[in-house]
Amino acid sequence: LMNNARFAVGFEGLGVCESAFRMATKYASERVTMGKPIKDHELIADMLQEMDTQIRGVRALAFEAMGATEVAHKLEVKIKTAPPADADELKRLERRWKRELRRARSLTPLLKYVSSEKAVEFARTNMQIHGGMGYISETGADRLLRDALVLPVYEGTSQIQALMALKDALGDVMKNPTKFLADAARARLDA
Repeated sequence: LMNNARFAVGFEGLGVCESAFRMATKYASERVTMGKPIKDHELIADMLQEMDTQIRGVRALAFEAMGATEVAHKLEVKIKTAPPADADELKRLERRWKRELRRARSLTPLLKYVSSEKAVEFARTNMQIHGGMGYISETGADRLLRDALVLPVYEGTSQIQALMALKDALGDVMKNPTKFLADAARARLDA
């Protein structure tokens, strides 16, 4: 239940990020100063580009978490409603289901953490791009920032999400430290 709620908050954070970016881009395209739209001023252009790039990363993380969650759910349904007759095939399916569940469990707190923190950052950047206009209610930038501020708090604070991810990662290491060291050495060599 909590994993699903965190998943939903992660997507809500992505939505706030996207809204902040669109609102900032629209305003920066319309607001002219020093003879050109502020979106063409280097500092504002850099802020907008940074928002766009990071939103793409959050979106990629969201799709990875969504994919793992969806595959795990479909495998669970298959195992419960139409299990394979072959015992080996059933075991293989159960292993895959558990692997996807672990993957979803590791990605979900990361999605919630990253998207919540980025939502606050981007809502604030949006207000910054709006300048004084961002502070008044007519633009909606103030509301977006207020909406964003709750995201790192509910369904587990950002710090709790980091602890969840760390706990699961350390748990995996403790189950098989030799494999962890071998994998780390292999990754280092490959790098």
